[in-house]
Amino acid sequence: MADALSTMTKAKWDELKRNAQIPTTSIFKTLLGGAANVGSAIEKYQAARKDWKAFKSASIVKTYVKALDGLISAFDKFTKIKEFKTEEAKELAKAIKVWKQAAADKKQKVLQFAAENKDALKANDHALLLVRLEEAGLV
Repeated sequence: MADALSTMTKAKWDELKRNAQIPTTSIFKTLLGGAANVGSAIEKYQAARKDWKAFKSASIVKTYVKALDGLISAFDKFTKIKEFKTEEAKELAKAIKVWKQAAADKKQKVLQFAAENKDALKANDHALLLVRLEEAGLV
């Protein structure tokens, strides 16, 4: 069940939940902050990962680490508020542990890379800003 975290999408997550027979959170609980919002955390993680793969800069490091933290928190909240009764649900719980560890490991690697390449990442922020200004037609 535990596909690589890097290939996880919101659609795959929704399918895994459905197969595990885990009910979705009501809109009422969502509005009161009772939802884990794993799907949106996965989307933010994938967007940040894509940016990281395309270009490494200090600002992208911050975004990527924040997305990884958000994903870990969403998984934590999900495991606390849901019941894992079926065999599929128990398998999902095991997979979540694997994904949480993968996210934590990736965060450590990114932070280590950032510490070792601080000056280059700061310089890349300037270059990235110029590229984005040019893309917007402002340069």
